[in-house]
Amino acid sequence: VLAQEPGHENAIINLANSFRWTLDFENAERLLERHQLLNPELRDVGACLLNFVSCRTSKSPETILKMHREYDARMKPTNLKRFQHKKTPKSKFRVGLVSPDLRKHSVACFLLSFLKHHKRFDFQVFCYAEVAKEDTMSAQIRDLVEGWQNTVALSNEELAKRIFSDKIDILIDLAGYTNDNRLPVFNYKPAPIQATYLGYYTGTGVDEIDYWITDFDATPED
Repeated sequence: VLAQEPGHENAIINLANSFRWTLDFENAERLLERHQLLNPELRDVGACLLNFVSCRTSKSPETILKMHREYDARMKPTNLKRFQHKKTPKSKFRVGLVSPDLRKHSVACFLLSFLKHHKRFDFQVFCYAEVAKEDTMSAQIRDLVEGWQNTVALSNEELAKRIFSDKIDILIDLAGYTNDNRLPVFNYKPAPIQATYLGYYTGTGVDEIDYWITDFDATPED
């Protein structure tokens, strides 16, 4: 495919994954880096490279974070308008969770324990699920939260508007640069505080994400 159409994004990613699955990590990384240089506008190729280098030890945490920041700056729309937040009294604190993995997936397994034991009288949880086919795990999570929105049919701007209208206090990304993530939504700053957690190896490099819930091994020294 690439011989006939060198910029075919899915073919680039599939070939990189084929190298990866046969443990040929050097060729996988080299392929993605080359095509990112040739076609910097290919969002998924760049995201695949970030995902790939994040789970290897060939680059330092500082280098990986720098790559993520450069990608975010390159992909961010120049005319993006961010939401302006006003403090409004609410009876309960609102936390929003954005994820494509609110289904039978390891992220959902970890999340389920948290949702079963959080203090619902202190705060409310709203889920924004990029899930094409909901399953029994989706149903379990949906029963434990105050709000559930399937986001597959929503554009990034539409989803950002929905989150803003839900008056979310803290919005948490649970995917990073894994498949079907909605990280571009965070560029709009639809919640006054934004964080990333659980579903990715490193930080995202997204300027509008204020916190990275992590540990010492994955965190740059500064």
